[in-house]
Amino acid sequence: MAKLDARKLDHATLEQIRIRAVQQVLAGESPEVVIRALGFSTRCIYSWLAMYRAGGWDALKAKRISGRPRKLAARDLQWVYRTVTGKNPLQLGFPFALWTRAMIAKLIAKRCGVRLSLASVGRLLAQLGLTCQKAAMAGLSAGWFTGRAVAKERVPADPRAGEAGKSGDLLRR
Repeated sequence: MAKLDARKLDHATLEQIRIRAVQQVLAGESPEVVIRALGFSTRCIYSWLAMYRAGGWDALKAKRISGRPRKLAARDLQWVYRTVTGKNPLQLGFPFALWTRAMIAKLIAKRCGVRLSLASVGRLLAQLGLTCQKAAMAGLSAGWFTGRAVAKERVPADPRAGEAGKSGDLLRR
């Protein structure tokens, strides 16, 4: 019999398999016979038995898979939102009056010590309720064509504003 690839089974099913296999072994069945009938490797049954001995039935239950941890803490996200929506980039020493993803990435790297790609900054801004728009489309609708990014729909007074940003997007709420 071919070995079963447990990665294809959902967590609730795997939990039930683990619990029933350990119950059968505790009832007197040989671990090798139990695991052979299930189609898993022999190593699995012994790790399940060790888990049961260490933590009881709860140790065999399916646990939530957490995934990759976030790079920024919640208070850092709040700071980014307050900064982008409440401050002008000129106040923070940037040479350009509108926010770009590149500027925000530099700001995050400087304050939090975390380097993010422009795509990651865009996803972060989307999570915060800010969206990126191409400069040309937003510039046409705002009546100006130069400039790279804007938060809270601010339009730059400086006609040279198009020289600074690199990401080519506008930030809108």
